[in-house]
Formats: sequence, C-alpha cells, structure tokens
Amino acid sequence: MKVRGVEKAEVVEALLGYAWLGGILDAERGVRRLAELLRKGYTLEDGLVELVNSVVSGFDEVKVEV
Repeated sequence: MKVRGVEKAEVVEALLGYAWLGGILDAERGVRRLAELLRKGYTLEDGLVELVNSVVSGFDEVKVEV
C-alpha cells in the first residue's frame, strides 16, 4: 500500500522518529510497549499500528510535507 507515493513503512519510521526526537517516545518505552502488544497476540504490523496510533494521539498537530 502506498500513501501519496510514500511507502507505509516510511511513514511509520518518520512518525516514530519524530516522536523519539520530540521526547514523546523513547526506544525503551517503545520496545516495551511493542513487546506487550505481541504477547497479547497482536501481529507485528498490528502492534506497530497501535504504537504509532498512541504516538500520533500525543501530537498537537502533524504536518505532512510531500
């Protein structure tokens, strides 16, 4: 699946990177949360979607520039 010519994985990487640089999420918390979701039966893709959703809800505004 492509979103305006951008791979879905690139969007996930950009959002997680932005969250990390902005202090919204650190690597340890992200890994812990993802491991928690995997233990609950989430697939890796669904776990990453859930992680991104939790990060995005912490943003005041998200700007996408193409």
